[in-house]
Amino acid sequence: MGETSDGLHLLAASKNYAQAIQDFKYIDVIELFIKEEQRHGGDLGRFLDLAGIPRLQRNWGDTLFRKIRYAIPTMEIWTTPVIMVETLALVY
Repeated sequence: MGETSDGLHLLAASKNYAQAIQDFKYIDVIELFIKEEQRHGGDLGRFLDLAGIPRLQRNWGDTLFRKIRYAIPTMEIWTTPVIMVETLALVY
């Protein structure tokens, strides 16, 4: 589906985390991360469009992933799956 969200939940979690560790530059880094993920999602969407492949509107895995992250809005819950996915994506 690509990263199409506005990142508000992640940004809120990062603000809480930055407050806890007293490192407010962390928020700037997360804002840059969100923009980069949105760019990746846009690139993937354009690729699918050019290839004539319809974009998914819903996916059970994405829905489950988001529900878990929103239920426990800590940076550890956000970053662990992202690191796993990004590590797997290195192959591609």
